[in-house]
Amino acid sequence: MQLPSARNRNALAIFATLLFVICGLYPMLTAADVEDNSSIATAEAFSAPGSVSGHLNSSTDKDDIYKFQVVKGTIITAVVQPDTNLGVNLYLWQQQGTGANAKTVEVASDRAATVGISYGVPRSINYTCNSTYDSYWMYAWVGFYKSSTNDGTYTLTVGTKAQNDAGSGTDASEFYPNATLIVPGSYKGYVAPADYTDIYKLVLVKGDGIYVTVQPEKALSVNIYLLREINNDGIISYEELTKDKRTTEEGRGQMRHVSYVLNSRENTTKMYVKVYRDQAFGNYSLDIKVDHQNDGGCGADSGDDSAHPCLIKISGNSPGFLKATDVVDYYQFNLSDRMRLFVNITPQNTMSIAVTLFVNGNQISEDRAKHPDLELGTTRRANYTVIRTHDLYKAILKVELDSGNGNYTIATSFVPKPVDKTAPVVVLTDPVLPKREVKKIRIYNFKGTATDFNEISHIELSFDQITWFNTTLSGNLGQYNWNFTVRIPLKGNNTLYIRATDDQGNMGVTGYYVTYREEPKKGFIPGFESVALVAVVIVAAAMVGRRMKR
Repeated sequence: MQLPSARNRNALAIFATLLFVICGLYPMLTAADVEDNSSIATAEAFSAPGSVSGHLNSSTDKDDIYKFQVVKGTIITAVVQPDTNLGVNLYLWQQQGTGANAKTVEVASDRAATVGISYGVPRSINYTCNSTYDSYWMYAWVGFYKSSTNDGTYTLTVGTKAQNDAGSGTDASEFYPNATLIVPGSYKGYVAPADYTDIYKLVLVKGDGIYVTVQPEKALSVNIYLLREINNDGIISYEELTKDKRTTEEGRGQMRHVSYVLNSRENTTKMYVKVYRDQAFGNYSLDIKVDHQNDGGCGADSGDDSAHPCLIKISGNSPGFLKATDVVDYYQFNLSDRMRLFVNITPQNTMSIAVTLFVNGNQISEDRAKHPDLELGTTRRANYTVIRTHDLYKAILKVELDSGNGNYTIATSFVPKPVDKTAPVVVLTDPVLPKREVKKIRIYNFKGTATDFNEISHIELSFDQITWFNTTLSGNLGQYNWNFTVRIPLKGNNTLYIRATDDQGNMGVTGYYVTYREEPKKGFIPGFESVALVAVVIVAAAMVGRRMKR
């Protein structure tokens, strides 16, 4: 990444210093560089927020270390501005532990580039303190990097700001009555062992859907809870609606998410988001989104006419909301062959609704209260079974407000077309009963019909069940005609096999006896055979008579 020029960095440092003053991050308290302050043990104490002026040289004074006390959650902004002859590095160290176990560790730094001239370039660090102790030392370490004259001066400015959960300027409360009021948006927060709970409050209205995401930093694990306030004749309680807790042994850095669609009798409802420290400590990001209506899960108000319906699933539960200024919602289902649809719409007990079902533009059913004010909360129903079809059916559900206002739930379910395990039924219609006899014509056009619960994919003929011939097939929706021309192989009796297969793979074979008969051959002249026979008999008789006379 390319660093700003020295001139721009100087301008940034001056701007940051002015910003500290304008924002009231600290009064302009100035201290001096008191030697020897070159180690953690001899660090010079000064009050933060504040500033200190110091001097470094390349031989006897390469490091100046300053310490200041902070409380957990403090946001530190440290800036060191060297003069134009000096290049410096800036480090931030933090105390960890107390007594014999106390130690200091580096938590952030801004170092000079390894190449190029760094004279007069400011160094800055922003850091949020995350120690588990209520109060402890932080150390700002100014280190000599290079100088054109072997020495130079600098000014170190340290600004501090208290914990700032959700931009509140303080720690979010751990008690519901004092919860930090926020609106949908993105925020930052901090939790630690002595600050294990942050509670935020939002005000929502009926029908709102709230979606909360919390992303902790890698070292932190949190649980989140969503609650609402219940006011029962002045007695306040808090109802837990949903939560996302750690379910594994290690939950550090894992995102948490909760969501809920508000179903309340009140026009407004106070909702609470509780962030609870589960493991370790540190910062987290809080993101809250609110959909002000979510009819059918479409993320908005469903359409007010059949041309703009909300497309919803045919299986599951979907929310809806109606009020005086939004008295009708339209929804659409897509149905297929022989599907059975069941719809139950249940309003909250402060309202009554009417339900009408249309399929392909035709009204199928209507369920409406006879006395709306006396039938609050009554479930309305709509059912439909699709006839046999190749097409998708467009079903429109109209939900109307009869009385009151509030939320309702659409519960939909369906039964798909039954599973077909039955083979098609095939009938031979030509040649006809009773003998199914074919005369004279040996190459014959066989004809028949077929029926099936589903669709028939093909019908075949065979006389030996080895060689099969595909027939010509026509029809649909389970009713078919077929025909095929084939040579009858044998005189006399034959068995014709007909094999039918449907689109589910069910196959059936039916056999029919078919008789082929040829008529006797005739002479060239009608009756010639009989006349010749008589003549032969007469001639033979005459010859026998002559022999007897001799």
